[in-house]
Amino acid sequence: MRVRLADLREIHTDIAAYRARIAQTAGPQYFRLSKFRTLVYAVARYHSSGGDLAAATRYFEDLYRAHFKRQDSLDILRLELAEYARSFTGTGNTVIRSRFRVSIGIAEEIELTGEVGRLDMTTSGGYAAWLLVQQAGDWRADPRMPLLQGHFADIWDVSPARVTIGVYDFSLGQHQAVSISRTQIESARSETLALLRQLL
Repeated sequence: MRVRLADLREIHTDIAAYRARIAQTAGPQYFRLSKFRTLVYAVARYHSSGGDLAAATRYFEDLYRAHFKRQDSLDILRLELAEYARSFTGTGNTVIRSRFRVSIGIAEEIELTGEVGRLDMTTSGGYAAWLLVQQAGDWRADPRMPLLQGHFADIWDVSPARVTIGVYDFSLGQHQAVSISRTQIESARSETLALLRQLL
């Protein structure tokens, strides 16, 4: 069984509602580019171009104009891209990957999938994984966070204490991160696995 990481909050909150929604939306799912997604793509271009904000901005503008007739959000999103670049530069981190596809085999029969906006090496020699979000809300309570931190600690073969997990909130123009303890990670993994097995 494959489950989106982005659906874990709904599963933890109301697994019955999640089960009903999935049953109603069974069948092919068609991707539709959102305005926010164009911003995420532009962030990836910013990093792949070596931090060339002008090139990333041109890419964003071309992509936006090609997909959206109304241009009312263009200026706001352009400013948000520039603010992201400023905030990222302020971290001092080195980007390892952007738009990293995640697959977590939480059990032999269950796979969690999703995307992390950015993976960094930090100035202290540790690692950081970031989700890019429009508005973070209560992101520290997001059940994805401990699972992702534990996953990347395993990938990098380091203690979870050397990894932070966080968000970049475009509405605030801020990076926010925490480091979750190994005990909390293991507890969250067990709780999530117990819920997911109810869906089998």
